[in-house]
Amino acid sequence: MQEKLTIWIPTKDRPLFLLRVLEYYKNTRFKGCIFIGDSSKDKNLELNRESIKKFNNTLKISYFEFPDLNQGYVSAELVPKIKTEFSTLLGDDDIIVTSSIEPCIKFLIENEKISGVNGNAIIFNVESGEAFGNLDGLMNYPLAKITNPIGYERLKNIYSNMKNMNMCIHRTANQKIVFEKVKQLPKFHSQYQFEEMIGSAIMSIRGDVAQLPILFLCRQSHPNQNYHSFSIYEWFTDKDWNIAYRALEQ
Repeated sequence: MQEKLTIWIPTKDRPLFLLRVLEYYKNTRFKGCIFIGDSSKDKNLELNRESIKKFNNTLKISYFEFPDLNQGYVSAELVPKIKTEFSTLLGDDDIIVTSSIEPCIKFLIENEKISGVNGNAIIFNVESGEAFGNLDGLMNYPLAKITNPIGYERLKNIYSNMKNMNMCIHRTANQKIVFEKVKQLPKFHSQYQFEEMIGSAIMSIRGDVAQLPILFLCRQSHPNQNYHSFSIYEWFTDKDWNIAYRALEQ
């Protein structure tokens, strides 16, 4: 079943996080595909290239370099290249539990009207704030669960109680539609809120999002997460905000 899944990972200047996630998938014998879109520079780019060489013989890695592209645009470049029936977006600082992949894919195959599937998730801290070190906190991290026979009711559900949906396992055909739209967003808005909101809208309209009673995802909270670099004021007053909003509305 794992062979039916592609995990794609946009990464930028965090070589230890990428190393950690690749170590995990090697040690847990992940048999699916891994696409890496690397926007790193200089020394960090070289370190990532070395990691790819290290794991190329044990993991099915497709590695692409995208200088100066942000996460949304990187995903928009990677997703059209995916050949597997199912796929998921993974931050370089997050880990999808390998043992959860087979039951999730089996569930999607058996339930054609389901758009995506996930499970239980945790968010953890590391004392150092980096990829390796002692754990310093662990708590539940809620993922989206939407069940309703009517598309607009599912859309209303997710927008009235927004939870992470992009880290579900989804049907790749739907992913391609999402990131075709994301690619049309202005550069500043092709990540963070509008990218996630377009994905949530399309996926929820196209079917239920199920949640299985299994450990599915481990997320790390740390100071270098991308959203910490955003100013809500700058985001909301940006000259292209209305263009991005109209794309979402449509």
